[in-house]
Amino acid sequence: MVDYRELMRLLSVPRPNGSRAERETLVALCTWLEQRSIPYRRVPFRLYPYFMEANGAWLILTRTLLALAIWFNWGWPAAVVALAGMFGGVLDVAKGWPLVTWIGWQEGENLVLDFDAPNPERRLIISAHYDSKTEMFDHDRRAFFTRHLRLGMALTLILGMLGPLNAWLEAGAFQIVTYWLAVALSLPLLVLAWGLGLNLLLGRVAQPSQGAVDNGAACAVLL
Repeated sequence: MVDYRELMRLLSVPRPNGSRAERETLVALCTWLEQRSIPYRRVPFRLYPYFMEANGAWLILTRTLLALAIWFNWGWPAAVVALAGMFGGVLDVAKGWPLVTWIGWQEGENLVLDFDAPNPERRLIISAHYDSKTEMFDHDRRAFFTRHLRLGMALTLILGMLGPLNAWLEAGAFQIVTYWLAVALSLPLLVLAWGLGLNLLLGRVAQPSQGAVDNGAACAVLL
């Protein structure tokens, strides 16, 4: 219990991704391991410290431009903005391609402890992140937005198709219906984009986490 409390003192401070506090936490954890003669490795990797903020800004920017393209009947630029919005966020998250999140990249380090395995061809990795979260909302408060991610993606694609369609259609009753349908669909998209976007964009400055729950406790338990 003494070791656990000592670890929690190290891990219960704000340490946003890529910050000086995060690097100091890594040094403190290494010192803790060395004092107990526990071998470890520091493995470098490419770190994108503003991953959350960049995705939040991209969500707000592209979905707001998409709504403006619909409202002012810009035509085909609506499809371009919709595709840029989709690929800019989805490929960063799903594929690890930093189309949006490359800003401010630097070298980070993973702290790795190896154990002898009876079958070296199989590996079990138990992990936790030692940086603290940079979102305004906790898991419960952001659940509304994460539950509706697919809806937001569907609305983005639909509006990307309706924008050129509205510009192509001749003035008439059908064009009026499709235009106002697109306007109506743009409103819930703006709510989702701004809600989730501000959560990601402003968390580092508006409500910095002290990091005990996300994810200090998990790191302490593993160590």
